[in-house]
Amino acid sequence: MNQFDLTQHLPSQTTERFKQAYYRTLSDNLRNQQALDILRRNLSPGVPLLVLKGPALIERIYLNPALRPMTDIDLLIHPEHLPILKDCLHALNYGSPVQYPNIFIKNKVIFDIHTDPFHADRIKQRLEAVPLNLANLWQKAIPFANVENLFMLSLPDQILTLSVHALKHGYDRNIWLFDILLSLKLAHQSNTWPQVQKHCSDHNASPILALSLHAIQIYLARNLPAPICELQKSFPIGPIRRKILCASPQSGNFQVLEPWVLSKQFPKRIDQLRFLVAFAFPKRAALDQISGLSGRLHWLSYPYRIVQLLSLGTRQLAKLAYRLMGTP
Repeated sequence: MNQFDLTQHLPSQTTERFKQAYYRTLSDNLRNQQALDILRRNLSPGVPLLVLKGPALIERIYLNPALRPMTDIDLLIHPEHLPILKDCLHALNYGSPVQYPNIFIKNKVIFDIHTDPFHADRIKQRLEAVPLNLANLWQKAIPFANVENLFMLSLPDQILTLSVHALKHGYDRNIWLFDILLSLKLAHQSNTWPQVQKHCSDHNASPILALSLHAIQIYLARNLPAPICELQKSFPIGPIRRKILCASPQSGNFQVLEPWVLSKQFPKRIDQLRFLVAFAFPKRAALDQISGLSGRLHWLSYPYRIVQLLSLGTRQLAKLAYRLMGTP
């Protein structure tokens, strides 16, 4: 904004709103970064934390904490270190919602703790659809500058996981697409795009990255470097899939894009069916979160989920069909 001095060309009311958003994001992120620093200082150096999105992207891509809003701090932890991290968060007076034991909240700071980047603890087949090797992911992780036991993903892993995450949520937030776009531009500028392309190919994720490129083109109308455009052209989506992609962010809270795309990652029909069943009926903890039922009432989660799929799913699929008949 300073570079182009846009304030000369904007109404004063609009400029003021931009300033409020800028300083609100700055304030929130400084609070989040301070909370992250306090957490890592209270942990043993032998318990590394891998930051998946927000602070890692600010460190590597945005450089200014006011430019990238975040609602929570996503951390990846080794499974054997999870009890240690939870004890530390409890000691720091963070609390967890009853049905979300891996989310910790205090004073508007939210830590979301993961043991894998794809929520495979909810749906195991996600890691089969994109067979990411977690040991290699940790081995290639990059330390934050001048900070002990805090790491970020390598750039190829960052781009791959960002693409899967954006797909999971149907590309319903443009900031996720900007994360991918700017990470790709950094890969191109640093001559690491060939490694990114190979990494995605090795993990059967090239179609997912290509879909992210189509989403960037559709929603952000931004140009991509020529080598990256070649990957997009290698995976054309056609008019029907383009309409589905365009309609996906407005599909409501029943998302059809992730199961449709990830099921296609499996060459055998039986494996595609297994993925769809696992998506419809995830693991017990996730099913309890969906239904709000647990303990002796857990068995009611299954009929609840069936009714939900039939009612909410049918309604959202009808919306999607209606949009498919319209003009993209």
